[in-house]
Amino acid sequence: MQVSDSVTKYLKRYPDDESHLRLLSQQLQQGDEQLTSRKNFVGHVTASAFIVNPATKQVLLLQHKALGTLLQPGGHVEPADKTILAAAEREVMEETGLDRSQLQLRSLYADNPQVPFDIDTHVIPENPKKGEPGHYHHDFRYLFVTKERDVTIDPDESSGFAWVGWETFRTSPRFESVAIKIDSLL
Repeated sequence: MQVSDSVTKYLKRYPDDESHLRLLSQQLQQGDEQLTSRKNFVGHVTASAFIVNPATKQVLLLQHKALGTLLQPGGHVEPADKTILAAAEREVMEETGLDRSQLQLRSLYADNPQVPFDIDTHVIPENPKKGEPGHYHHDFRYLFVTKERDVTIDPDESSGFAWVGWETFRTSPRFESVAIKIDSLL
């Protein structure tokens, strides 16, 4: 997968994010072949998507079952995913029922849709039930717009969903930095 190329192009656009992505950059410099493997407990790439309905000025968030908070759809990159963008699209379909024909990608670079509009490295706490130590997720985030309002959530992943108003979304401490980037692409 084109992780290194995507990170290089992303940092060209957002050089101020370099310090936040230091661990990801170090893993890439070490030639970490397993960067998309969920068994890499230093840190691994995940894929997610922010879905915006511009007509209603709302963002789709799912009530994450395990974490108990509203988050964008997303998850781990699977071996069958050809690209990280394909992983994000698969996760959206699995978690919301929205398919690619109902979504329009808003890319950071028109000539390279694989580059995410945001990359966020964050800590994932230890999960004794799964036998997983604490580690990092390097979440490659993509932006889609849709006119759809109907969503079919996966009850194994989410306990509900909400179309959150833009003002609420952009002033949430969890989403304020990503909201600035979304604003620039809409």
